[in-house]
Order: sequence, then structure tokens, then C-alpha cells
Amino acid sequence: MLQVTAKTDYGLLLMLTLAENGNREPLSLRRIAQSRRLPYRFLSQIAIPLRQAGLIEAKEGIQGGYRLSRKSDAISVGEILRALEGDLKLVRCHQHGESLCPSAAVCSLSPFWRTVGERLSGTFNTLTLADLVRSPERSV
Repeated sequence: MLQVTAKTDYGLLLMLTLAENGNREPLSLRRIAQSRRLPYRFLSQIAIPLRQAGLIEAKEGIQGGYRLSRKSDAISVGEILRALEGDLKLVRCHQHGESLCPSAAVCSLSPFWRTVGERLSGTFNTLTLADLVRSPERSV
């Protein structure tokens, strides 16, 4: 079964919350954690790669918190997923390169997994945070 990690799930919720905020005042992670019922410590760890990727920015101090670094329609779901998980590859042989797979010469599933992965990546790269804010159930 393909399954999204908690890191990715919570990271998308964090980004969605910031997008819903519309880049008004910065939101504290503690406030986001409470409103979304997420573990604060884990959320603070998730914010690090999102900030390093330039997707969010932080303001320190009493009035501090996080906000999106760009408008929500300029941030794709694919960017968020890559910031949190790295390259999006579905199967082990595509993560490490097909040339390293001992079964590459006889594997008939490699083209299938490559196609599925490309389609998923295309969907992730096309969807933006603004799409999720507008209508989560109709975004896909």
C-alpha cells in the first residue's frame, strides 16, 4: 500500500493553514498545532525543511511566527512534497537508479512504475496551495 508519511501530511496541513491565513500576520507554530491538533515538536521539525526550501519565512519575537514566502498560487504541492521527502519516486529501483537494480534487465514493471510516477509528479506539480484552499475535494 502506498502511504503518505505523517511528515508530509502535517507539512501540507501547515502550508494549507498558512495559505488560508492569506499572509496576514505571521502564525505561531504553537497556534497552528493547537488549531489543527498536531504535535508541536514534530511541526517545528517539519518547518525546518520548508524554510530551507524557501517556501515559508519566519519572523522572530513575540509577534513572530510563520508565513508563506510567496503567494499560494505560486507554490505547488510538488514543491512542498520534494522539500519534505526529496525526489518523489514510487519504487526502490527508481530512487537509486535503474542501473543499480539487479533485476533491471528482466523487469517488466519498471516502465509502468516510471509512468505512474511521472503522472503523480505532474499532478503534484500542477496543484497549488491556492487550489487546495479554494476547494480541497475538487482539487484532484
